[in-house]
Amino acid sequence: MSAPIFLLSSGRSGSTLLQRILNSYDDVIIWGEHRGLLAPVADAYFQLLEHPWNRTFMPSLSRSSTPPWSDVLEWKDGAQWQAWLNWVSPADIDGCFRSFVESLFRHPEQPADMTWGFKEIRYGGHDRVVEFLSRLFPDARFVFLARNGLNTVESQLRSFNGVGSNLHFLRGLSRLKLIAQRSREWRIQNAALLSWHRSRVLNSYWLSFEEVAATDRVAIRSFLEALGRPFGPAQQRVCDEQDGRGTSESADTLHDRWRSFGYAPLLVVEWMLGRMNAELGYMPPRSVQWLHRMRGAGL
Repeated sequence: MSAPIFLLSSGRSGSTLLQRILNSYDDVIIWGEHRGLLAPVADAYFQLLEHPWNRTFMPSLSRSSTPPWSDVLEWKDGAQWQAWLNWVSPADIDGCFRSFVESLFRHPEQPADMTWGFKEIRYGGHDRVVEFLSRLFPDARFVFLARNGLNTVESQLRSFNGVGSNLHFLRGLSRLKLIAQRSREWRIQNAALLSWHRSRVLNSYWLSFEEVAATDRVAIRSFLEALGRPFGPAQQRVCDEQDGRGTSESADTLHDRWRSFGYAPLLVVEWMLGRMNAELGYMPPRSVQWLHRMRGAGL
């Protein structure tokens, strides 16, 4: 069975484009977003394995494999305390959760050798999904995609919250709390994903939206080659296609979305992004570089 591919990013960072490029191969299916439903599943998984009460009262968790039926019959004897009677070992728990995830993202008629996976914009910030997936699928390939935080936040506000490129000064001021919240979430999520990538625990790739969207296709060709896949006419068609991209952003404004912010909102975004945006290689606009220098000086 082929190792899965998990494509994770913040919203409005190009994950749909990369999903469509991968899906242009006949033997690949990358499913779409699912409202982050694996976050509580991951919580349940780690709660089951790590809670001290479970370790104390569930004897099966001390086993390296499924306990034999004779042990279960002994545990269910009327003379035994049975309030926490369960049969699953840690290996069984892994198998159960692995089967559950696969049941969501592998079609019943899907060929066994077909590469599968999903893309999602809701993981990495306040959850343990990356850790969960890496434990269940140690051979999985994780693809992390980032975009300039200023442009990402503006695009999120326009697409998700109705604060778009026609943002007026007073309206921008009234939305400063929302703008700050979006910016903070971007910083936390991308910091977590970058930490996972740098940990070398995962088989992971880090891509920037700007590179993926570049017309020279150098970055996307290199990435696909690392996956053992050629960049051919089918992939070129996806890159050139405007329909299905999940965005109405034009090539002229793709990298300058931040310009629609008023000065006060721009200051808020730059402050809340912290050092994370610069760490990813994105320098602030000239008008707020003083804020970047002040932060660098530790003020």
